[in-house]
Amino acid sequence: MTIPLVFATDNNYMFPLFVAMQSAIQSAGRETRYEFHLLLSDDISGDNLKKLECMRKLHRHHDFIIHSLRDTYKGIVMRIEHVTSVTYYRLQIPSLLVGMEKCIYLDCDVCICQDLTELFRRDITGKYMAGVRAPRHCRTEKVIRENLSRLDIPSIDQYINAGVMLMNLDRIRKDAVEERFHRLVKNDYPTQDEDIINKVCYGMIDILPPRYNVMPYGSLSDMAMEVYQKDTGLQNAYSFDDWNAGRENPVIIHYATRNKPWKDLSVNYANLWWKTAQQLPFFEDVFRHYIDGLCSTAAAAKKQGAEG
Repeated sequence: MTIPLVFATDNNYMFPLFVAMQSAIQSAGRETRYEFHLLLSDDISGDNLKKLECMRKLHRHHDFIIHSLRDTYKGIVMRIEHVTSVTYYRLQIPSLLVGMEKCIYLDCDVCICQDLTELFRRDITGKYMAGVRAPRHCRTEKVIRENLSRLDIPSIDQYINAGVMLMNLDRIRKDAVEERFHRLVKNDYPTQDEDIINKVCYGMIDILPPRYNVMPYGSLSDMAMEVYQKDTGLQNAYSFDDWNAGRENPVIIHYATRNKPWKDLSVNYANLWWKTAQQLPFFEDVFRHYIDGLCSTAAAAKKQGAEG
């Protein structure tokens, strides 16, 4: 089966993109062929393009298709520290992937742990997309009220994290949803294009089990129940059994917070990210790129521990 996977990035996130693609390739089933659609900004370095070509030659069973996009959204004020305007590229996917019925969109800060055929085959007829609920948008009643008022939607139950989406491109094109996305780009939403997606698609979103977008809540040493009981967002978004089942057997791990595994080794599932990175033919370049930041984080943590 051929499965279109879509990623969007600028030059800053090329190494996480390589790791994400490597994780997909090494977890793919024998009959699975991934068609990587890469929405790239115009600042990608020649060296990174060479690395991409290296991956293409190594993995000829899969396809790598580049879509070069202009910085259409460069003037947008970004409200999230670790996110750039490239995130808005995903709003253009329906018109970029002309002729395709469905695709899976993924942020670059993911590790894919299992074959994605089951996800791709999920029936979302009559829906625009499917995704996993976003816990931080339902942490408290106050947060919920603010979200509902801002987006003018009747319930927060369908608000998804837009870092993993199964998209029904046929239905989105049929209902001119992309045009509705772009009309809202000028609005100063705090969660940027994720707010736009959830506002426009409300009522047409299928909710996926948490295992398809496992975010690393808690530290490596934390017990699952303790993490769950301390976080009302988790409690409001998922049952403990569903959340813990995903935590123990993830399909996709999404390092969705500002703490990334290439910056902080204490992040949950950081070992998996680095184990995957080691499979890249240019791993030494990845390691050199991030080693100073890792050492600084470790030193700061050691100092904080000593002071505590």
